[in-house]
Amino acid sequence: MRKMERRGLLLSILLATASLLFLVDGVASSQDLVWYRGNTHAHTNKSDGNVPPGVAAEWYLSRGYNFLCITDHHILTPTSSVKLPSNPRKDFILIPGEEITDRLHATAMNIQRTVSVQNGPTLSGTIQRYLEETERASGILIVNHPNFDWRLGAKDIRPVAGVRLFELYNCHPLSNNEGDNSHVSTETMWDELLTDGMVIYGVASDDAHSYQIPYSPNLSSPGKGWVMVQAPKFTADAICDSMRQGRFYATIGVLLKSLKMSPSHIFVEIDKAATESELAFGSAFGRPAPEGSAVGERIDFIGTGGKLLVSVAGLSASYTPIGNGYVRARAVVTRVVNGMLTEYCAWTQPVFPH
Repeated sequence: MRKMERRGLLLSILLATASLLFLVDGVASSQDLVWYRGNTHAHTNKSDGNVPPGVAAEWYLSRGYNFLCITDHHILTPTSSVKLPSNPRKDFILIPGEEITDRLHATAMNIQRTVSVQNGPTLSGTIQRYLEETERASGILIVNHPNFDWRLGAKDIRPVAGVRLFELYNCHPLSNNEGDNSHVSTETMWDELLTDGMVIYGVASDDAHSYQIPYSPNLSSPGKGWVMVQAPKFTADAICDSMRQGRFYATIGVLLKSLKMSPSHIFVEIDKAATESELAFGSAFGRPAPEGSAVGERIDFIGTGGKLLVSVAGLSASYTPIGNGYVRARAVVTRVVNGMLTEYCAWTQPVFPH
C-alpha cells in the first residue's frame, strides 16, 4: 500500500493547493473553504461487497480521498467499528450511511440511525417517504441510479418536495447512465428536471462492490466516480450541508484547477496534470465518446432544455449566463483507450441567472 499511499498523498496536495472558488447564489466563498474528495456510495461484505468495511475504507484512504460513506443495504455501519490502519491521515473521515433498498434505491447519508421506511403508493411517493425518514434520522438523501432496471424517470422525481440530490452518474456497470433507444440518459433526465424549474444537483459515485486489482469496466470497482465538495469545516455535517446547497462538482476522472460559479459568471479550468495522473492510475473508465469526438479537452456550457450553449476547445473557458433558466458546465477530456475514443467528464452544478 505504500506506493498507493504516496500517490494518494500527492493527489491530496494537488487538490488542496488548486485555485478554486465556488460562488453560490451570488455569494462568494471565503478563503477558508476547502475542497474535499469523497465517495457517497460503497458496499462491503456486510451486504453484497467483497471486502470488510476496513479494507474498503483503506482503499479510499490510500487514494487521497477525504471522506467515504459506506452504504450497505439496510445496514448502518457505525464509523467507530471500522478498523483503519494505525495513524491514518487526519484529513480522512467516514460518514455514516446506508442504502435504502426496496422498491427503489437511495443513499441515506450522515444518518444517526438505520432508516426504516415503507414504500409509498407511487414511485414519487416512495422517494418522498425515503426523504422524510432520512431527514428524521438527521441525514441527507441521494436518489440512486435512476436508470438501473429503468426504474425512475424525470416524471417520478419531479413531484418530490425537497429532494436535492440524485446520482447523475453511478459507475456500477448495470446503471445504464447513457440510456438506450427507449430511455434517456441520466444527464438528459437532469436537464429535464432543471428545465421544469427543479433545483436538483448531480452526484457521481462508485457504487463499489468489487475491490480487487486489476480494475475492470465490467466490475463495480472503486475509483470510477466521485464528488469534490467545498466546505467550511472538515466535518460530516459541513460536507453534507455543502452538498445539499450544490457546493460541489461530480466527476468520472476529470479534476478541476479553477472553478468560479455565480449567476453572472462561470469560469472552468481543467487541471491537466492531476487529471492525467488520475487516469494513469487506471481505476477510472469514463464513457464512450459521442460520434465525431476528437482527442483533446473541452468545456461545454449547457442550458435550458439541455441545449448546448457553447463548446470551447482547450483547458479553460468562461461563460456569462443571460436570461432565465439555468446554466451548467461540463469539462471533458477525450482519450483513446483500448482503441476506442473515451471521454472523462466533470459536471458542475447549475446556476440560475436572475
